Amino acid sequence: MKLFELKNRQPDVYDKYLDSLDPKQHKYIKAQSAELLQKRFPDLEHKEAISHAARWIMSLKKPGIEPVQENLLSLVKENDSRDEALKLLKVLHTKYVKSGQYNAFELPGLLRQHMPELSKQEVRQYAGEFFDSYKAESVNENMIGEPDNYYDAEERKQAYSDLQDALSTSSRWQEDMIKDGICPECSGSSYMDGDEENGEDSCYGFGNYGCDQGEMEGASWKEIIEFDKRQAQRKQYPGDEEVARQYARIPNADIHTISQQLQADYPHLSPRGRARVQNLINQIRSKSSD
Repeated sequence: MKLFELKNRQPDVYDKYLDSLDPKQHKYIKAQSAELLQKRFPDLEHKEAISHAARWIMSLKKPGIEPVQENLLSLVKENDSRDEALKLLKVLHTKYVKSGQYNAFELPGLLRQHMPELSKQEVRQYAGEFFDSYKAESVNENMIGEPDNYYDAEERKQAYSDLQDALSTSSRWQEDMIKDGICPECSGSSYMDGDEENGEDSCYGFGNYGCDQGEMEGASWKEIIEFDKRQAQRKQYPGDEEVARQYARIPNADIHTISQQLQADYPHLSPRGRARVQNLINQIRSKSSD
């Protein structure tokens, strides 16, 4: 790419590229936005990619919790709104949190969808009561994901507690960035206002968390969430042979392009795993050309 093209590239080029990506193919597009930008624009430095990605994330309309289609309120109808809410929270927790669709801290939003007549204070109160009562019933409450051989229950509970502490001192517009492990003080740029021209990181972080090139240092929940996402991707991976058959159909795609696309589509694949798929692609193409 020519030098004048790099200098003249407008920020909206990055926005348009990220907007063009299919969320079905990139399920964790916000968390991977900086990485995706660098893959598409190899000349883009890491700090710049994080800055553009953070700006794009902040420009997005806050989706909140997707509207639920099923009305679960009829299952727990009570005369008293408190009893009704507590029973509904248990149903919502079983249906959405245990299934992995939502995290436990999103339960108040789900409750509000089903019972919009409740005030914010009532929602917080009933959600708090539910969490307190549920602790005695399950050791897996108030944690990020489910315990496994890599992160045990105590580590996941601590990560959840750390996240709640960080969210409790944040503004509402900062919450999504904190959940993604992006430093809200600099919006992921690592620069404070007016300091970017100096060329050195000037952000000292948010609360008890430092800032490392736009990312929150020591954000334990981010590490666990990303680990769980990679594990989920592995479970959904169709297998080397199926992926190779799909990629072999791409016309005029060289090995370098395929390797980049593999890394974007299946980030859990190691370099050795991508090389394995590429060898299968070469074998399929050789057979078709015979």
